[in-house]
Amino acid sequence: MTNFYFGAAIRDRTPESLAVSKAIVSSMQPYGKVVTDHIVRDDVLAWEKEQEKLGVSVFERDMRWLRNSDKLVFEATNSSTGGGYEVCEALRLSIPVLALWKKETGITKIVNQNTHPFITLAPYESIEHAVALTDEFIKKPLPVKKGLFIALEGIDGCGKGTQSRLLEDYFQTHPSDKKSKRFSITWTREPYDSPYRAEIRNILAEETDPYSKAEKMLELFMKDRDYHCYQLILPNRNQGLHVITDRFAPSTYAYQQTQGISLDRIIAAHEHIVVPDFTFLIDVPVEVALERVAKDEGRQIEVFEQKEFQEKLRKNYLELSHVYPNLITIDGNRDIDVIQNELRAIVEALIKERTLIRTRSILNPDKSGRSMAKKSSK
Repeated sequence: MTNFYFGAAIRDRTPESLAVSKAIVSSMQPYGKVVTDHIVRDDVLAWEKEQEKLGVSVFERDMRWLRNSDKLVFEATNSSTGGGYEVCEALRLSIPVLALWKKETGITKIVNQNTHPFITLAPYESIEHAVALTDEFIKKPLPVKKGLFIALEGIDGCGKGTQSRLLEDYFQTHPSDKKSKRFSITWTREPYDSPYRAEIRNILAEETDPYSKAEKMLELFMKDRDYHCYQLILPNRNQGLHVITDRFAPSTYAYQQTQGISLDRIIAAHEHIVVPDFTFLIDVPVEVALERVAKDEGRQIEVFEQKEFQEKLRKNYLELSHVYPNLITIDGNRDIDVIQNELRAIVEALIKERTLIRTRSILNPDKSGRSMAKKSSK
């Protein structure tokens, strides 16, 4: 599903500007998920104050939504500095922006970014005109085709680190761009090199009870993941680079659930987090995984690497296929090359399908911008 972010000035706004915002949001909804639509509430300022009393930072939450959006539509008339921050953050992440403003009032200084290739500046004369401009912007293809985002998961010692590096090597030597003869790829891992990494590592190394500090671990991993997404994953992916990560959200789903935190709560915490195109769960028996860990010379044993905990952890991982999108379980108790060949075949199939879908949408669009081509037979 496509995610759209809508922003607008809410202080000193007029009934007319509120009506414009409502009309724009309503026109966007058939095309995907529209976030921050609380902007169109008549009582939005009072509502934000209530959220603050509950300990919710609306601005921080909105920034998380923005960073995981595909396009930003911003009604910039009489805009505030907060709105300018949203526009600048979107452009930093290579998210296309439509900045609308009332023709007779002119555009404010904070969105005067007309030299940036990802921003469209559009004055409008009426509500109908603003909706038409929004509709045209939404239907327009992204200026850069997004790269793939692939995550590898599993219990400690499953082999995901080895497989992720081999998959990176494969991308480097098998280009999708036949002209440049190269395949742009970024490899990363979690915990990421964030301000929270050192504290996470200290807990993993120093704690002896795998069920302790569950709340703290959830907090730290979510902060680390937010940082990881907006510093590396999203900017690279939006610019067309492919990203492979050794661990992502399913690690928290499995580990912190095993520690005792409810799955529903963990899912809610990840509401704003991007979902990979593929998550490969490398599954092996716990005995095999722990044997591999023991043979890894120089490796420091961490608090979670205990048999009882790992058994529960593996069970929780295997049940994620029912709740986490695009998760594929791979038998990891086989030869390394056999596993890698299976991963490569799945990825190749996705790349080919993405190319077919893109070609169909360009050659056979209907008036709404959607492809009229029939699905290829399996």
